[in-house]
Amino acid sequence: MPSFNYTNRRKLNREHTQIALSPKKDAKDGVRTFTAELSLPDKLHPDALVFIEAYRGSPPARMRFAWGSVANPQPPDDCRLTDFANDTAPPLFRVKVTDVAEKPGRLLANGSQIKPTDPDEAPDTRKGILYTSWGENNGPVWVVSFENIDGPELIIDESADPDHDLPLTKHFKALVYPEIIRQVLARLLFSEEEGGEGELHDDTLGWPKRWLYFPRDAFGFSEPPPDISADRQDRLNWITEAVNHCAKSAGFCGLLAPEEDNEA
Repeated sequence: MPSFNYTNRRKLNREHTQIALSPKKDAKDGVRTFTAELSLPDKLHPDALVFIEAYRGSPPARMRFAWGSVANPQPPDDCRLTDFANDTAPPLFRVKVTDVAEKPGRLLANGSQIKPTDPDEAPDTRKGILYTSWGENNGPVWVVSFENIDGPELIIDESADPDHDLPLTKHFKALVYPEIIRQVLARLLFSEEEGGEGELHDDTLGWPKRWLYFPRDAFGFSEPPPDISADRQDRLNWITEAVNHCAKSAGFCGLLAPEEDNEA
């Protein structure tokens, strides 16, 4: 897959930013704090300003913390995440570096969709290449989120699945997982067309490549994924064929087929 870069900004990744949450047991009135370790690129101007933002998509919330400069990081005295008190899922983070010399305020570098280290998180929250978590979806039983920098995340509504066993049921597997595969592949092959910034293709060795080749690696689908510059209908056809192949190979219809009556 090709790599896209639509601006001259530097993109920050894991080697540049490490963010950690405080344990829930230490939270006062449900408010957690966070710490950050930054190792920013040397080519950034030493006087450029650094900001860290905590945010969530639904319902929208954002908190911004001034973090000194590139050469002299200065964490604020108050790193409490007051706007996210008692949230089931922790916020995501952004790190932004802005110019103070040539064009004050201009964005020089940024890293978004940063998932913090959470000491209260279960050690294994993945199902294969799909992260799974539980939260509040405001209606839908499940949604696929692309805000996690490590890849797509299946979020199941806590009220619909308080025991966290829904992903293991045969009906969920048969009815939901093919649609998840479809959504992720469509996100990858149509992101630029739908107005995305192309960031999903920046790291061709990361999760986008693993997902594009998931039908082949997991189920032996032999048709290689098309490039995003391919004809729209060709991309749609490939997604449909890939999803159908995965569902058939996994035997999803058989999971829901009525059991035969073997009584004489």
